[in-house]
Amino acid sequence: MRIGIIDYLLRGRDSMLPHLARELGFDSYELSVDRFGDPTRLLFDPERTDDLVYLNKAAGVSTSSLFAIQFLSQNLLDTDPVRRRPASLAVKGLFERACSIGAGVVVLPLLGASDIRGDEELMALTELLPIWTRWAESLDVAVAIKTSLYSEQILRMMEDFPAPHLGLSFDPALLAAIGRDPREEWKKIADRAIHIHLQDRTRAGVAAALGEGEVPLAEMIEQIVSTQYTGTIVLSTPAGEHPKEVARRNRVYLERLLTLAHQKQKKESSTAALSPKS
Repeated sequence: MRIGIIDYLLRGRDSMLPHLARELGFDSYELSVDRFGDPTRLLFDPERTDDLVYLNKAAGVSTSSLFAIQFLSQNLLDTDPVRRRPASLAVKGLFERACSIGAGVVVLPLLGASDIRGDEELMALTELLPIWTRWAESLDVAVAIKTSLYSEQILRMMEDFPAPHLGLSFDPALLAAIGRDPREEWKKIADRAIHIHLQDRTRAGVAAALGEGEVPLAEMIEQIVSTQYTGTIVLSTPAGEHPKEVARRNRVYLERLLTLAHQKQKKESSTAALSPKS
């Protein structure tokens, strides 16, 4: 399991992200993409296609994932296939970019403009899942769906598609904000979780640093460890006025929770091994 951080919390240019992530003690970082093909982003500069790979290697970190935040404002599930085509082409392009820099996961948020509001959006998603999975499989990357759909519903839609290339992005703070217990949700989706966004959230629904909100983080981390999740936990906490200090503090907090969870798991395993068999 790796600990990563989303790029906008580092507040640096793309070329600085690997160094900043390593300086703050992270294994990896996630690139958020608000406009596919943005020429100001290193990811899309045709003259510097290998720079991120080189910079990551030099810093000893990796780009864990691409987060397609452009689909929070651009409808990925437009019910008209013609209007949907530009978004679909952007998704394919993101898979290709992810492959080229060694980012194993592309996170597609079905939220905001891409939220599922009715049967027509569900039908569009049903049509797109096999296409996305085929693209991802051909490039050896994975697509992680981030959605507020009920777990049973999205899992049912994913049943026919291979787990390595199609999974879920889990965000306990998002689930808590819409009145669901993230601990119960994790029990349902753990086998298909390939990506985690982690932040805390207050009772009023405001994003918060780890340990400063109402999300049961300690219990969540225990569950994540006990189910042997092997992906990356990407910190998406607020940056605050001093982003480096805040990022480092949140990383240390998460590492402490992970250590405690591993210690508890080890103790429970030892106790079970010593218990007399009936």
